[in-house]
Amino acid sequence: MTAATRVKGWCPSLLAPMVSGDGLLVRVKPSAATLTLAQAQSLAQAALRDGNGMIELTNRANLQIRGLSPETVDAFAAAMQAEGLAANDGPFEQIRNILASPLGPEDLSATFDSHALAGELEAALAQSPELHRLPPKFGVLIDGGGALSLAGHEADIMLRAHSGGLGLWIGGSDLAAHVQPGSAVEAALALALAFLTLGSSRTPPPRRMRDLVSQMGSAAIFAKAGLAASPRTPPVAPAARPMSGPGWLSLGLPFGQIEAPRLLSLIGKARALGAEALHCTPWRAFVVSGLAEAAIEDLQHWARSAGLIISPDDPRLTIAACPGYPHCASGRTQSRADAERLARSGLASGTSLHVSGCEKGCAQPKAAHFTLVGESEERYSLVRNGRAGDTPVATGLSLDAAITELRKGRSNAPRL
Repeated sequence: MTAATRVKGWCPSLLAPMVSGDGLLVRVKPSAATLTLAQAQSLAQAALRDGNGMIELTNRANLQIRGLSPETVDAFAAAMQAEGLAANDGPFEQIRNILASPLGPEDLSATFDSHALAGELEAALAQSPELHRLPPKFGVLIDGGGALSLAGHEADIMLRAHSGGLGLWIGGSDLAAHVQPGSAVEAALALALAFLTLGSSRTPPPRRMRDLVSQMGSAAIFAKAGLAASPRTPPVAPAARPMSGPGWLSLGLPFGQIEAPRLLSLIGKARALGAEALHCTPWRAFVVSGLAEAAIEDLQHWARSAGLIISPDDPRLTIAACPGYPHCASGRTQSRADAERLARSGLASGTSLHVSGCEKGCAQPKAAHFTLVGESEERYSLVRNGRAGDTPVATGLSLDAAITELRKGRSNAPRL
């Protein structure tokens, strides 16, 4: 791994842009992962006016806006703050990383209202300046269960439905504390403070909860937070998530990307059909809510013609791909164009593929059955059952040669 591609250890925010190959990029973090249609329209219009119009949905359910410039980035930030999509306080905005299950109170099968709890936690964090020193990647997950649960997704602190109350897990541990909804925010803040307090004695200080767990064990962290913990099994990720349900429709974005004009078209169509909101997911799909049954079918027809994903069998759902060259300064290959070809090859069915422009592997931090890592223009290395930074089993592959290798290896691919 070269210095140029070293993992930077921080995430951009609206007020802390990151330099990339196509200009500055920022992230917008909607509260409870939800935008009104008016907010979404303002965001798309601003991305077109101030950036290059490329919008990405990240694996933290944030919206990443690309192609901003030093002359336009402040105007974009001001527009988002005016829409209530970001805080004015820079340190708080940097650590305002709260992922909630997308439908919140609109999912009647959920155990609790994840959006209400996310709002309470966000307000409490804003009033806790001692926690604004948390590392920029530190985050909290709130999963109400139900049709679109966040099972299978992780964060530094995780609140999930459990045994008639809430289970409070931390990253890198199988211990959890049982808490009641009324004390969940206080308990989560206590764990965050315990992370900072215990981590301050370490050199270097840990950047994620799992790092601290590996250094001193999770029992000490729960004890520091004043919480009793015991082994508890978290919910298991579903084999596939539904694409629609009562009043809502999930629309996958190919490789997590949508252009601003297409998003504006989606918003216009959704508004005409009576929709109320757009919800972001960490599996790179928008969920449109507030739809009547007939409107769901109408929106499905429109989405198919617009190139969005409406079927759980779409091979693009099993391929993760970063923007690659020329959009990313570290990218060496045109990852998404090559991912499109892999999707058409039929190789993606029943397996997980990751096409990464470099060793950082931003599009999929966890392991995949097969990971193609950009080496140079039009050349990849191949990692089996690992991450982009792991040791490859083959190097110097053209895309055609990589496809041949994938065909050979598919039948022996274990389930991750």
